[in-house]
Amino acid sequence: MNSELNFLHISNSCSDFTSNLFQELTSKQEDTENVASSSLSAYIILSLLLHGTDGETREEIKSGLNLNDLDKTQEELQSLFMHLNNVTDADLQLTNGIYVDSNFQLRDCFMSKSQEYYQTSVEKMIFQNSDVAANQINEWVKEKTKNKILNIISSNDIDKYTKVILINALYFKSSWLNPFESQFTEKRKFFNIDGIETYVPTMHKTFNVLHGHIKSLRSSFIKMKYLSKEFEMILILPDEKDGLRELEKNFDWNKISKASCLTTEVELFLPKFKVEATINLKSALKKLGMNAMFTERANFSRMAEKALYVDRVLQKIIVEVDEKGSEAAAATVAQIRSRRMVTDTDVFAVDHPFMFIIHHKPSSIPLFIGSIRKLGGNYKDEL
Repeated sequence: MNSELNFLHISNSCSDFTSNLFQELTSKQEDTENVASSSLSAYIILSLLLHGTDGETREEIKSGLNLNDLDKTQEELQSLFMHLNNVTDADLQLTNGIYVDSNFQLRDCFMSKSQEYYQTSVEKMIFQNSDVAANQINEWVKEKTKNKILNIISSNDIDKYTKVILINALYFKSSWLNPFESQFTEKRKFFNIDGIETYVPTMHKTFNVLHGHIKSLRSSFIKMKYLSKEFEMILILPDEKDGLRELEKNFDWNKISKASCLTTEVELFLPKFKVEATINLKSALKKLGMNAMFTERANFSRMAEKALYVDRVLQKIIVEVDEKGSEAAAATVAQIRSRRMVTDTDVFAVDHPFMFIIHHKPSSIPLFIGSIRKLGGNYKDEL
């Protein structure tokens, strides 16, 4: 592997962060809403913030991200940015933006690292005119996510204490290597996490695919190939219809990514789905030990002279899967204030709550991850 494709440090740290973050985001067992997130998007924003921190704040973020060698990490992130933004057979954009209040000054060192390693655009803005500022930020995110992420921030999110807004936008679209044929899509039963049955448009095809089972997670999985060979979608289906909660609780990306599997002929039934989620990551990040940056103890002295703290870390996700392929977008905003052998065809029927992961194979880093807990809005009356 050449140096450009050596992502060992960020792969290891992002793997741990992905598992920990998703466990926290799905920890509310009573919640029946679908969950989606981009740990990569959050990882990038936090890594960028890290360069502006010192003391307790710095150590907490480093620990939360499992970062041991910051210099090596930023070099690999720089390489990852360049690589992802030049992939073939997929439309992918990974960009960062920093918006700074017109009367506020960021340190030159923080600015230069943001631009050199994170390909970040920096723009001055009059936050006092919150309507104009919010509109300008939303237009930037809208453009970078191909009109998918709209209104990630509102004028009410900006006030006189807002000094810096950091944004990471991630967009991905690719066709399946083996697309589904729409004439075979038909409504099939899906058992939602609340026990209610619904009938949803379900895609169907028989093909050779990597297929495995992870005993410790009591789940089977298949790996769906995209036209772009660098990416794949992993579908993880619990053995039991009510097994998603257990899978979420024990979710381990490292275990999933390294699970053994074999190319098997599989008859797949997969519902078309679209999931949208807007999350404030603040609570999850605090549970992962990143507390100081949200309080008056925050130390962003390497970012600016004046005292700052993080008010919120917002993430908006949209993932859509159909016969042709998948399209996904994410935007994360940090707002700163003052694995078996089978001879016959296997049936992989996704008819109950499941997980999906879209990941970049060379780096083994997930771009998007989600839990589909329910589908459809119209339920069939019992006969």
